[in-house]
Amino acid sequence: MAGGICLMENIKYDMVIIGHMSKDIVIIDGKTEVCSGGSAYYAAFPPKYLKVNFLVITKLALEDYYLLEDFWKNAIPVFPIADKYSTVMEDRFKKKDGYVRKSTVISSASPFKLSEIPVEKAQIFYLAGLMYGEIPENLIVRLEERGRVALDIQVFLRHITAKGEIVLRDWKLKRKYLPYIFYLKADMEEAKILTGLDKIDSIAKYIISLGVKEVIITDKNGVHVSDSRNTYFYPFEAYSIEGRQGRGDTCFSSYLGARISKSIEESAKISAEITGRKLKKKGPYSG
Repeated sequence: MAGGICLMENIKYDMVIIGHMSKDIVIIDGKTEVCSGGSAYYAAFPPKYLKVNFLVITKLALEDYYLLEDFWKNAIPVFPIADKYSTVMEDRFKKKDGYVRKSTVISSASPFKLSEIPVEKAQIFYLAGLMYGEIPENLIVRLEERGRVALDIQVFLRHITAKGEIVLRDWKLKRKYLPYIFYLKADMEEAKILTGLDKIDSIAKYIISLGVKEVIITDKNGVHVSDSRNTYFYPFEAYSIEGRQGRGDTCFSSYLGARISKSIEESAKISAEITGRKLKKKGPYSG
């Protein structure tokens, strides 16, 4: 029993979301707020509204389990793993900098192990990590044996300096592990780092040439989704800076949730619509 959810071998999940919860210290023009965060947090809400059978597997310190309250209130199934530390992030936004997010990592939970993933089969295993080291590369191969793997590429590009600052670096082992990835999501900055290219079509073609089946790229304007034949674009509605947190996570999770039963084009459209609604206010998607 974990977080009120009984995990039984015969439960069939459409999607399993794996990633650290984060205690976010958000500072916007000097105003500070502490809240739940992390890719796994924001990714957990769209599947509920899409009627997808899913589970969140996360890791945080026992004293920070209160961060899971939004899950419990909204009947979101979660399997929390108690760890020595929680991941704690400080995100700063300043008007003079164009509200570009500047993140600092204060602490981080330990990496996930295969033995901590008690689900043997699912349609999609969504790796919603925050930074390098959270999800070991060899976990990709083992999970691909259980279902399709969806990867938010930030988990292998975001490295932490001695000062806790986040820097983006190319993934040295991308050619080895990308063939195991079915769905890959990146924002434009990450996509450029990963490929060395700066055009959406070229970026998508390059990533697909390495073995990925479907590529999802987000920017401030909307979502671009590509497979080996087509690229689709759907715009986001105008948004508030308070609603910016969790944009990519909401978009990717919405796409994956829709993709369980719908086409690539339909899923891209749904993800843009859901993300647009989420961007109008702070916090996770709420319908």
